[in-house]
Amino acid sequence: MKKFVMLTLLISTLIPSLSFCMLGNDEIKTYIRNLKFGTPDDKKDAAYRLGNSGDTMVVPFLVEALKDENADVRAWVAMALGYAEDRSAVPALVEALKDNEVGVRVSVAMALGEIKDPQAVEPLIAALKDKNERVRQNAAAALGQIKDKRAVKPLMEALKDSDPTVREFAAGSLGYIKDTAAVEAIVDIINSDINDRVRWIASEALGNLKDSRAVKSLIIALNDKNSSVRTGAAYALGEIKDPQAVAPLIKALNNPDCRAEAARALGKIGDVEAVEPLITFLKDENRYVRQFTAEALGKIGDNRAIEFLIGALDDTDWEVRENVVCALGKIEDPKIIKPLIAALKDEDNRVREKIIAVLIEMKEQPVKSLIASSKDKNCNVREGVIKILGEIKETQTLEYLIEASKDKDWNVQYSAVQGLTKMGKLAVKPLIALLEDKKLDSEIKRFVISGLGEIGGNEITKYLIATLKDRNPAIRAGAGYTLGRMKETKAIKSLIALLKDNTVFEHEEGKTVGMMASEALAEIGKEAIKPLVSCLHDTNPLIRAGAVYAFGEIGDTQFIDSLIEALKDKDERVRINAVRALDNMHDIRASEPLTKVLNDKSSEVRWQAASILGDLKYKGAINSLLKLASEDEDQFVRWTSVIALKYIGDPKVLPYLKNLLTKEKDEEVKEELQQAIEDLSEQQ
Repeated sequence: MKKFVMLTLLISTLIPSLSFCMLGNDEIKTYIRNLKFGTPDDKKDAAYRLGNSGDTMVVPFLVEALKDENADVRAWVAMALGYAEDRSAVPALVEALKDNEVGVRVSVAMALGEIKDPQAVEPLIAALKDKNERVRQNAAAALGQIKDKRAVKPLMEALKDSDPTVREFAAGSLGYIKDTAAVEAIVDIINSDINDRVRWIASEALGNLKDSRAVKSLIIALNDKNSSVRTGAAYALGEIKDPQAVAPLIKALNNPDCRAEAARALGKIGDVEAVEPLITFLKDENRYVRQFTAEALGKIGDNRAIEFLIGALDDTDWEVRENVVCALGKIEDPKIIKPLIAALKDEDNRVREKIIAVLIEMKEQPVKSLIASSKDKNCNVREGVIKILGEIKETQTLEYLIEASKDKDWNVQYSAVQGLTKMGKLAVKPLIALLEDKKLDSEIKRFVISGLGEIGGNEITKYLIATLKDRNPAIRAGAGYTLGRMKETKAIKSLIALLKDNTVFEHEEGKTVGMMASEALAEIGKEAIKPLVSCLHDTNPLIRAGAVYAFGEIGDTQFIDSLIEALKDKDERVRINAVRALDNMHDIRASEPLTKVLNDKSSEVRWQAASILGDLKYKGAINSLLKLASEDEDQFVRWTSVIALKYIGDPKVLPYLKNLLTKEKDEEVKEELQQAIEDLSEQQ
């Protein structure tokens, strides 16, 4: 069916598609240069990208570019200012609304509409008299976006414009402003305008105004020669909700072109007279008609529709079935329970989730019927029933949730565990019993552990600490993670012991149990710091590495000296974690020690240290970074060192960088060298 075209869609064909994109400082500088000194194509591209950058610092540069000698560039710049939506650009755009070039004035009008600043209203009203119809069209559209009532009378006058698109946009904008003073003028358009699109948009505008004075003309428009106008009229009558429209809309159900919107309108009005006529169209060949018919019957809420809605639960279209479920939920009669439970076998998850939501929200919970279906042959039915029983949280459902947790279907098991978790303390023993079931899937067990963590309490804490010694690494990791999430200080000692567990476990690619333990300690936070300090000198490098990682995540700078000391550790993993931890702290005290590790054996340590020194803008590292950029065998280390030198921002390194550019072979490093040279040259 035809969808209603609102004002934003009417003007979308005139505006290039937007793609909001954050730009880095270096990119912004490049585009600003292009905007000033590039070719016309470079300038247009730069304007587009700067306008979509999300950075307000670019606005003054775009405003200045509104004076470019090239009209196409000025038009693109105007649109870019519209994308930026910065009100500081409005005075310059208002001035540009007087530009000699039509294309520029069109773009300016669109931009002012995007910015939506009231100070643009009067200039846009003046533009409704522009000699060019495209300017008038976009001025009318922009006024609708701003939604200022000062525009109502001028837009009503624009309904008489010789250009049909101006009249169309004026009608749409009046609908957006929603001032009922415009009703009679728009009614005149529906009654007399010769252009189909104008009458169509005018009918939708009347729907937005919701004024009963329009009803008679809209009823007549239900028989318009144009199908879009008929559909628009039906939409508007549904928005106005005047009972005198019921009979004409029932009659309009016989017209295939506007049947769907007529059905929807009858639902909005909610008159029971429409029930029997609507029931017929639950089997219409058009799926949109069936969707809106089901929706309408639900809104009217008459029990006569139940039998027919139940019959529509097997419709071939999932959206129809979803609307049928919603409709039955609104009527809420005990007769719908069994059919809805049976419909949980639906192949579409969206329909099943809607059924679950409807059954959960019923005032009288259908517990007996649900329990009876908890062993249904269809796994989707079992899963849905268990989800509902879990939400109901009644004691009598506990045993069925426990039984379902051992179901042969994984999704049923998962839903049962979620349901048991919601039962709280009542479910602790059953959940612990599940963990001790050797046949239960290890991933389900991880969800059981997580559920126990949500319930909480001393008994669960003790059990989870004991579980840190489980044979299954995934269970050990899950218990550690959960204790961390619980911020359980009683588990600190046991979690520290787990740091040396280097077993990789399933479900978390590449992660070890020890890594999960260090993350848990970081979650516990400052309470874990003192015990972790003693770990920095442990003989096991895994414990040292895990402790350093946790320090970095906790981010307490009072122990920064301990992390600096860890930069000298003989184990690479410890040194890497120490550099990362210092990066998190962003403390200038780490500058000199980080400079010393620029000659570390590990390339990861070297590039991470270089990156941090650049962020810290530490000039004491310049010589070491220049050496790294020149001699390091790893191209990524060289690349990072060049970026660090650029961020430090000392123009004295320019001769060295220019020399490096002549020797460097890697293209990415050369590109970064060139960028650094350009940026530092500007600072001289």
